[in-house]
Amino acid sequence: MEKILQEAMKKSDQAEVFSSEATTNILNYENGMLKDIESTIEKGISLRIIKNKRLGFAYTRNIHTENDLIANALQSLKGGIDAPFTFPSPGEIKNLNTWDPECENLSNTTIAEECQRVNELFAQKTAGQVNISTGFTYSTLRIMNNRRTDLSVRSSLFFMNISLLYPESYAGLRRLHLSKGFTPVPAELIDELVTIYKSSEKQVYPKSGLLKVLFLPEVFYILGWRLQSATNCVNIYQRQSPLVDKIGLPVFNNQLSVVNDPRNDHRPGARAFDDEGTPCCYLPLIENGVVSNFYNDLDYAEKLKTKSTGTGFRGGVLSGEIFATKPQPQLQHLGVLPGKKSWQEMLASIDRGIIISGALGAHSGNIPNGDYSIGLSPGLYVENGEIVGRVKDAMIAGNIYSTLKNIISIEDHQSATLFGYYPSILCDQISFAVKN
Repeated sequence: MEKILQEAMKKSDQAEVFSSEATTNILNYENGMLKDIESTIEKGISLRIIKNKRLGFAYTRNIHTENDLIANALQSLKGGIDAPFTFPSPGEIKNLNTWDPECENLSNTTIAEECQRVNELFAQKTAGQVNISTGFTYSTLRIMNNRRTDLSVRSSLFFMNISLLYPESYAGLRRLHLSKGFTPVPAELIDELVTIYKSSEKQVYPKSGLLKVLFLPEVFYILGWRLQSATNCVNIYQRQSPLVDKIGLPVFNNQLSVVNDPRNDHRPGARAFDDEGTPCCYLPLIENGVVSNFYNDLDYAEKLKTKSTGTGFRGGVLSGEIFATKPQPQLQHLGVLPGKKSWQEMLASIDRGIIISGALGAHSGNIPNGDYSIGLSPGLYVENGEIVGRVKDAMIAGNIYSTLKNIISIEDHQSATLFGYYPSILCDQISFAVKN
């Protein structure tokens, strides 16, 4: 990397070299039986250069072709992409615990034994089909630039994604177990899935109308996706967000607080710096319903004449080959702060409503405007505080600015999902429609 940086600086005004390597091993189980094993090693280097305030970018999987890498980055300058920003100098970086050394020694045998244990526990309590995707990944990345920034991090992750499916359907209940190193799946997670599943095996046919809707943690991304769009400085700069000029205003229910918390190393994937070498920070986006901050990267921080929020990341959630992408504003450590109600209290407060545990078409609707229109896969129908069955061929529609204004309560516990850490959120007056 040092040689690439030195050679690149001979032909540019600024240069940044980024390298990453990730080893991933995944075991997939279907209905209690091992279906396949996937093992990958991804390694590569990318180069960003700035010359005459224009951006060049190139990447390679072959670390021995540095001359070609530099030549390709120079060639890409012809694209004319503006780069008014400056790569960061070394900042104060917090020391985080992101690595479990035992992860490198974790065997498929250990993971398979845990899957067998989990499958047996489910088999003792329910006849529902159980699908499991589980495994580990450990990775390293390093960033160097011409301003003497030289940062690196090692991360480890064990995961188990469990699906409990309804008969003759791919609709079901899902939970994700995450840790920095191997840990058994908690019995509480299994018991909660089984309890909800048994209550919702019967198919029911409720009437359409305006109902209370309980968003489980696994589907908060429906709302979160639109919140991220609204608070992204790309859309703020282009004035395409409904939250333009709303900093300091109470736009949402005062129970809602949304934060980006990358430095929480009690969870896997913590980061002290982003993929541009900027120090990360605790960033509240919504505080008690009030719009507090927007997020950016170096580029949009400069365009808006503010400081980077340390949220310039490559790739996406659990994506591979992050070296093949350029940084952009991203919230990879998003969460909603817990509320004051238990799951049981929230359920008991629903006279008539729907629990959403899976969604189809989360991309539907005008995302920048906050609109959504999704199919339920499945939706669980609630009457008088009890789950009475599941609904097929149903959907909900609305806008996050009214939905998150009409929050009734927020669960007092966060759960891990693919998109962050969230509690369940109960909202009122949401349009529900079911096929007659």
